[in-house]
Amino acid sequence: LACADTCYGFRYVAIRKPNENADKLKTVKMTRYVFPSTAITSRPIERGNPPLLQIFVPVDDEHTMHYSIWHSLTGMPIDERRQREFYGMRPGIDLDEYWRPRANMSNWYQQDREEMKRGSWTGIASLMIQDAACQETMGPITDHTKEKLGTSDVAIIHLRRRLLESIRRFIAGAPPIGLATTYDHAELTHIEQIPIGIEERWEDVQTFSGEYDELEPAGAMKR
Repeated sequence: LACADTCYGFRYVAIRKPNENADKLKTVKMTRYVFPSTAITSRPIERGNPPLLQIFVPVDDEHTMHYSIWHSLTGMPIDERRQREFYGMRPGIDLDEYWRPRANMSNWYQQDREEMKRGSWTGIASLMIQDAACQETMGPITDHTKEKLGTSDVAIIHLRRRLLESIRRFIAGAPPIGLATTYDHAELTHIEQIPIGIEERWEDVQTFSGEYDELEPAGAMKR
């Protein structure tokens, strides 16, 4: 993983070896984090799924509202029924009358140990519930000094640092990150598996899609 700051927050990329021509190419997959609460992710590995935008809005010190927005790349309407079934978000079936998942910490996210014996890594059917299990089981307020972060947590570390930086700016009377410059957020799209030369820097190819770095003058563009 690698991170780079932007005027709207930061972006991070996963650089991987492709299945073919790994001696000549590498692939770049980018996620953009638009401050203070929006993540624009790449399309999942399952090519039939549309890309996803997620918004996390704090409600209070211990609760967060999570919005998931899937969007079409072809102009054709998304099959909402299929999406809800695939991710386990069907009202009245997977969700209760308050739109909260029935699979939750009280029933250990309906984890199926028998499915794990048959090959499931988690025993939790829905990808969304798998994510929720990772997030919620940390507790409502977590002592991060006791964490043991690894190389796969680079983006988490960078996000926390940028959030603290934004808070310090606000306390000092400066605009928080994302409000200091004018930027057309319509330029921010997802970036998928882009093949580049094995010696190329990911910063120099099409991964920028018109965005500019925070330290550059307003209006400067990288293509």
